Order: sequence, then structure tokens, then C-alpha cells
Amino acid sequence: MSEAAATSRVMRFHAPSLALALALVACADRSISKLPPGQDLVEVKTLPVDLNRKIDILFVIDNSGSMREEQATLQRNFDEFINVLARVEGGLPDLHLGVVSTDTGCENNDVGDDGVLQITGITETVEADGDVIPTEAPCNVPAGQRFLQANAGADPTTLKQDFACIASRGTQGCGLEAPLEAMQRALTHPSNAGFVRDDAFLAVVFLGDEDDCSAGSSQLFTPTIPASEFGDRDSYRCFEYGVVCDGPEPRTEGTFANCVPLEDSPLIASVEGYVEFLRTFKDNVRDVIVAGITGPATPVAVGIQGSDESNPDWYKVEPSCSYGPKDAPQKAAPSIRLGSFLDAFPDRSVNATICDDDLSDGLIGIAETIRVAIGNPCLNEPLLDTNPDIAGDQFECSVAQVTDPDTAEEQRTVIPTCAAADGALPCWEFAPDEEQCGPDVDALVIRRAPGDAEMQPRGTVIEAACALAPPPAD
Repeated sequence: MSEAAATSRVMRFHAPSLALALALVACADRSISKLPPGQDLVEVKTLPVDLNRKIDILFVIDNSGSMREEQATLQRNFDEFINVLARVEGGLPDLHLGVVSTDTGCENNDVGDDGVLQITGITETVEADGDVIPTEAPCNVPAGQRFLQANAGADPTTLKQDFACIASRGTQGCGLEAPLEAMQRALTHPSNAGFVRDDAFLAVVFLGDEDDCSAGSSQLFTPTIPASEFGDRDSYRCFEYGVVCDGPEPRTEGTFANCVPLEDSPLIASVEGYVEFLRTFKDNVRDVIVAGITGPATPVAVGIQGSDESNPDWYKVEPSCSYGPKDAPQKAAPSIRLGSFLDAFPDRSVNATICDDDLSDGLIGIAETIRVAIGNPCLNEPLLDTNPDIAGDQFECSVAQVTDPDTAEEQRTVIPTCAAADGALPCWEFAPDEEQCGPDVDALVIRRAPGDAEMQPRGTVIEAACALAPPPAD
């Protein structure tokens, strides 16, 4: 068993249904509960029996005034995302790729981009007086649809160029960003017909430097007027009426803790409503992946705007991260509502910081999560040899087929090792898989009789748990 670099201790992957005539690695089929005392390092993998290479990916991109550099960084580094997806079993999966802005309107009766997938790119020219002049140009999107398509035979270079075009959303969008509302509209808008497929995974990726401020009432757009109960109309209104925290009273300078979405806000829509929408959008919630490249949810502090800001002497939420040159840093506000939304999809979510010089960590993490959901058989860490005095590897693993996982009807059937199965199928083994895992990295392979995988109920998975070798001593 080779020692691969660690990436995650919780993985989901697919194993091929055809038998592979490769060398077996003996492994006892004992329960992880019987591991040696003190053994607490376990790698867990969940494998979809029915291989599904289709995935629809929606990017929700902040197009407010501070996002020019972050959009450009996304475009420059999108190849990192595609490079990981290209390592999915069989090559690049069957992709639908769409982009929508966070602008769903900034005034009553204004719908902004309304969740419609974008098929033009926006180039902006900044004039000497500071005015920004946007210019739209068509992108290379297939006629009659509003999204890109790609599969294992696609030209990655062309795909990256086409994505860079539709991801150029400019900076003229509403400053009260509504990524959650934009997501819901994008997934239901009749103009986007054909983007979402019933039999595909769905991934939603949020990119922005402000928290969600999806309107729950038209009063959110009440302009600043003397003695307005809502205060100045800017991003602080989204914080004051969108979250609740421990700490000082609202409209007080200081540090806040334990901030969570305010679910009964008079102005801002409920995060739980968007969670419920997406959790029930697919027949199986495990077909949904969510990710955010945003400001970290902490720290949370409130200060006073200065003379160079939009509402001097009014309150502001201090950035939770920043990067770039000290004289002109890029900043991001804490994403409390978006962070809570992502947390509602455990094992199917990625939460990365936008304060990364090239966004590569977040993009790679998102692509890896998608790759794992589709199928990743690679063993990421060295397994524990429970008896090194015996020739060969003596690993501790438990493998089972599970129907109706995470429900009251869940049923488990233990799958034996191929070494112990005496020719019976299904069985499992470790074997090299250089195409998916690279050199010197083994994969867990499920061997099945022809047609057996197709006969299993939809959503059936293989769950495997193996004891990991302890990390080397310093």
C-alpha cells in the first residue's frame, strides 16, 4: 500500500462494476469497532453504486462595485477547477456550466438580472473622472441555450475561455447582494430551461465579498430618510436585520460573537427557506453540492464609516479578511448567512476564503468535492498494518452496501474481500489505478457481476471504513 498525500478523511467515490484482473491486497473484513485500543484514525468512503457522470454547476457571482479584481482572479484560475474535474473516472464529466449574478433588484419592482443565466461578458472602462463604462459582448454559448456544455471530449482551453467570458459580470450590480435569491431564481426561471437535468448532480458555487442580503420585504429598499427606523440604506442594514449575535446592542461599536441568521427578520428572507428549497430540489439531497468563496464568518466587529465611505458617521461591519497591497487591500465582510446555508449540507459543502491571492485553494477544494461525489476511489492516506510481523499488509477495513442511506428504511449488507469471497460477487479489493489516482496510489475496487449495479435501487451506496496508520512522529 503506497503512501499518498492526505487530502480528506471523508470521501465519496465510485468503483467500476467490471472486474479488474489486478493483484489483490489481502485485508481482513472486520468491523472498525474492533480496532486496536486507541485507534481513532479512520478513513471513510461512500461510493455511489450507480455511476452518474452528469453534473450541472451554477456559479453565483457578486457583481457589485468591489468585485472587479475577484472576478478577474476567478477567470485566471478557473483552469485549476477544470484540471481537478478532468481527473474524474473517464475524464471530464458531462457538464452544464452556468453563471448568474447576485443582482435580483435594488428597488421595488426592479428584478435586476432576475436569476437569468448570463450569455454575454461585460468589459468595464474606468474613465479619468472615475466613471465606469460597461460594454457587453456575446460569449461563445450554444445557440438557443444559456449555459456551456462540456464532456470528456471537450477542449479544456476553449471551455476555460468561454467560462471567463460569462463570468465577467462587471461591477454595476446592486450593492445589497442577494446570492441565495439569485440561486433560487436561476434554478426555477423558465429562461434557463435545459440547464438543470433531473438525473444530474447539482453544484452551486457562490463567489462574493459580502454576505447574503436577499430581500424578505420591499421595505429593505426604503431609501435613507430623516429618522428612518432602518437607518442608512447600505450593507449595514443587511447585517442589522439579517443576523443576530451575542455582544453589544445593534448600532453599537464593538465585537460580536455567535452570530447566526435572523430567521424572523422584517426585511431579510429566511436562510432556512433557501435551505429547504435546495434540500428538496432533488429527489436525493446527496445529489446536491454547495460551495462558497466568501469572507470568513468570523471575526465580526462593527465600527464607524469614515469620510471616504458612502455614509460617514454611520455604522459598518468591519472586514473579516483582507489581502493585497497595504495601500489598497481587497476586503471581504463576514459571510454569516451564507456560511449557515453551506453548513446545512454536511459532507457536501466547501467554505473557502475569498481572501486568497489566486482563489486556487477554494476552486480546487470545490472541484475535489464534486469529483468525490461523482466518484473517487483513491486512498488518500496510508492504512494501518495491524500485524507488521506477518508478511503482506494486514489492514482493518469494513465494507457494506447500503440501500436507502440516512433513512429509517436503511439496510446494510456486508461485502467480503475478494481474497475471502472464494469467487463470490460482489467483493472488494485494493488495486493500483494510475489513471484516476496517479502513480503509486491504490484504489478500492468493487467487483460485481455484469448488470448487478444497474439492478440496485437508486441511491444505493457502498460504505467503506479503514483504519489509518498514525502520523509519523516529529
